[in-house]
Amino acid sequence: MKWRICVALTCFALIGAASALPRGAPQLEVIGDGAPGLQPALGAQVDGAHGQMSVVLLRRPESLRHLPDVARLCRGRCEGGLTVLWELRLTGARRVVAVDLRAFPDGAAALDAGGALPADVVTCLAKAIGGQWAALWVVPADPCLPRQRWAVVLPYGL
Repeated sequence: MKWRICVALTCFALIGAASALPRGAPQLEVIGDGAPGLQPALGAQVDGAHGQMSVVLLRRPESLRHLPDVARLCRGRCEGGLTVLWELRLTGARRVVAVDLRAFPDGAAALDAGGALPADVVTCLAKAIGGQWAALWVVPADPCLPRQRWAVVLPYGL
């Protein structure tokens, strides 16, 4: 009886470890408010050798209603800076980096005025996102970020 439990737990551990590894072609997706200004700055930071990652730039939390899959992952965790969410799936892990632009003094204000993201905010975000892209797990917070958090999101039912 005990050996069956050990075998079952070992199988679940192997499945969990396998789902935490990224699979498929490397893919970086940047969406949200100010994404066109950030995309060119990420070109030098991203080497294209690591997994899947989505970067979501949010001018305000209400923008999440237009992105229901990201809203499901955030559930109130994506406010006040940069939040890295590791979504564990059977098809492999995916990182979602949610950036609350209100945490940057000039970020949301510049977008509200109809302009682009300021250069210092773009440089800070490109550096932080490039570090997340190259990392396998948790990276130390960059000093230019007002706040940085990490969370693991398990599939429903676990």
